[in-house]
Amino acid sequence: MTGSERRSHRRLRLAIALTVRPKPLDALPIQTRTVDISGSGIFFESPVKWDIGSELDCQLTLPALEPGGEAGLLWCTVQVVRVVDAETAGRFGTGVAITNYSLRPVAPPAAAGSA
Repeated sequence: MTGSERRSHRRLRLAIALTVRPKPLDALPIQTRTVDISGSGIFFESPVKWDIGSELDCQLTLPALEPGGEAGLLWCTVQVVRVVDAETAGRFGTGVAITNYSLRPVAPPAAAGSA
């Protein structure tokens, strides 16, 4: 790390569909997209201004990062660590730290005509 850089994981700029749901899980989920993602966190924009320390559940499908690789379905619990005004009016940039996760391979689509 150099200068004021504090990240220990490389950040990938990926716009991936993301479902965010506040805990407790009695609220409706919010559909949004990631701005970037790393091994320890996610940054996304949403119409909700989350409180620092809020705990959220997230779900997203990670693409295969190499030819022939597998995509993965990531379910994770995250904690809000940063909130900023986004460039789009009425939206907020939210940085979250992943506190717990489960990653499963995405099942390939069934072949046409198979039973």
